[in-house]
Amino acid sequence: MVGVRWSSTNGQWELSSDNDGLVGLSTAIALNAGDAFEVLVTRDAAGNVQLEYAVNGGSWTLFPVNTAAGLTNPIPKTVLDIYGVDAGLDYPGWSIRGPWPELLTVTVDGDGVADVNQGGVADTDEDGVADDIDNCITTPNPTQDDADLDLVGDACDNCPDVANAGQEDADSDTVGDACDNCPDTPNTDQADDDGDGVGNACDPDFQCDIGPCPDFDASGMAIYGAFALDWDTADFDGTGIPDSWEVAVVEAVLCNGAMDPGLQNSVACKYLANLATYGGEAASSIFAGSDEAMAVLLGVSSEMRAILSGGLTLAGTYEIYGVAKAAGEPFAPQGDLDGDGVINGDEYANVIAAGNARADYVAAVTDPLSDGTVQQVPAAGIAGLAALLGAMGAVSGIAIRRKRR
Repeated sequence: MVGVRWSSTNGQWELSSDNDGLVGLSTAIALNAGDAFEVLVTRDAAGNVQLEYAVNGGSWTLFPVNTAAGLTNPIPKTVLDIYGVDAGLDYPGWSIRGPWPELLTVTVDGDGVADVNQGGVADTDEDGVADDIDNCITTPNPTQDDADLDLVGDACDNCPDVANAGQEDADSDTVGDACDNCPDTPNTDQADDDGDGVGNACDPDFQCDIGPCPDFDASGMAIYGAFALDWDTADFDGTGIPDSWEVAVVEAVLCNGAMDPGLQNSVACKYLANLATYGGEAASSIFAGSDEAMAVLLGVSSEMRAILSGGLTLAGTYEIYGVAKAAGEPFAPQGDLDGDGVINGDEYANVIAAGNARADYVAAVTDPLSDGTVQQVPAAGIAGLAALLGAMGAVSGIAIRRKRR
């Protein structure tokens, strides 16, 4: 392809390069609105092609070529045969394909605005294919491969092997519904350990068994204590919710059967994956006994994962418990784990305002019928209430006996 384009990356008009980067070399050229840019392509009897350009009827100038690669202008037919420069597969109307000589003219209709390219057609991803014919407008894909023929290029197709022109993705996990083995449950990794075509995240027959419930508090203290942090109150990611409280919520799902079995299994699978990954980190050896709590914390939210990964120089990739959706990451402060319309952070605030403790927060975020506003009755009050109910029962019994007389 030979021509001119506006490069939003470099902020200048440039001579366009062919797909193989042999011609044009993104050489800057001064152009203004209304300028006429012309390309003259001639081919001799041997099939060698010469490329020239001119601006506003000025003198013809040879297009620069990659001399470091041994290329010359005119371009030898042997090179054209190898690289397909004259195959007509680049910009329609700018490809070197004859009839010869070929004279192409474009009037520049912009003066350096990012949406002007090849006479007014944008090339947003600067892959050499104009937006109006590009099957991946924002993802560079000069070859325009489309294996499933759904008019969405493989480079940006969320199901590159299954036709899905609409690119529907109900669970927002970047895998299209047409090829997602859990279309309603986020599972970007598409893990399917039993090979039944149903992803681990939504497969009722697949279970990730974590064994006996770990002592997450002891594990948390093993690493927080090393930094002189109080495990009960430390808030490493600065969300306002103590990290130990967030771990307790995940523990309730993992070990105590809070929420539905599908979520429990999904979290268990990701917890085991995080546990295995963290076990290979240097931090696991330095802070002995920290693995279980860290495997949980690294999956609570993207923010927590980023802070811990940076602070401890972690190299592994860690799974978030529930991929981010419209309601946020379910276990994060901005998430709504129990789907009651009250985000976890607000339920935490309610629990604190009511003078309640960690167990009450866990109950609030895992029970859609609770938002954490009910105040805990003190132990002394419970004893007094029991005595009162007992007395009421006795009076009720007397009343019943009198009625029977």
